[in-house]
Amino acid sequence: MTISKVSELTKLTKKAIRYYESVGLIQSKVLTNGYRDYSNDSIEKLNIIKILRQLSFSIEEIRECFKDQKTLLSNFSIKAKQLEQDKNIITNQIDIINNIVNKELNLSDIKLFQNDIEEINEKQTIKIATLLKQIFPGDFGQIITAAYSPFLHETISSIEQQEILNSLVNELDDINQITVPKELLLWAKNHNNEEEISNKFNKMKIDYSQDYEEFSENKKSEINEYLNNSEDNETFHTNLDLITFLSTECSSVIEIFGRYLPLLSKTYQQFYLKQERFLKENDELIKKLNK
Repeated sequence: MTISKVSELTKLTKKAIRYYESVGLIQSKVLTNGYRDYSNDSIEKLNIIKILRQLSFSIEEIRECFKDQKTLLSNFSIKAKQLEQDKNIITNQIDIINNIVNKELNLSDIKLFQNDIEEINEKQTIKIATLLKQIFPGDFGQIITAAYSPFLHETISSIEQQEILNSLVNELDDINQITVPKELLLWAKNHNNEEEISNKFNKMKIDYSQDYEEFSENKKSEINEYLNNSEDNETFHTNLDLITFLSTECSSVIEIFGRYLPLLSKTYQQFYLKQERFLKENDELIKKLNK
């Protein structure tokens, strides 16, 4: 069975299927024509993997689950405790609502609970970056989420946004495999955790709150610092490295995010106009960046 057929049957991206095979969770046969043939057993296993991923199991946790019954039950017990913590989040939400009802508070009094509610939602919702890393496990997911992480800290909050995300995923899944330099990939993995993404998001909020003149000067300084450091130190990396790499090696990624990201991210929407003006007014500097 071809990978396209397997993707259709399992509702997994082709990149996800290739990744699960590369880490040894499934296997395929290479036919004489070079195509890979996947068995029904692989489809069954992929469906199990998909469910486990939806239950928040990591790749290593899934690998452990396939070992034996004892290990399976142990892993499920641990995961149940983790999900119990998520359950506490919902309980906290209920407590806030009941508190408002019992005290017969007015609508304006809800603002008293704003910090509590934001804290709860921050823990509960899944960020776009997290979703993309789940959908594209492996190097590709690490690179694209690290490159665009300042704009992927938000969550999907409507049916329209979910449809846009689906279109983004489908187009990204049709892109040919790319080979990422080891140093760049290592940097992406080390700077692609929740804390780093949150820090970049907070910095981005500061950037788009500035007036254009201040924004422009800061951006010039950032690019010049990058150019100076990248010439002297091969291990110096930033998001600009990832964007530059994708621009030269896989421009389709840039084009796809350019179409869909403004529709998914309010942060990007607010940042976009300043960014576009900056690119037009600093053409020579951008050319140096893309060399």
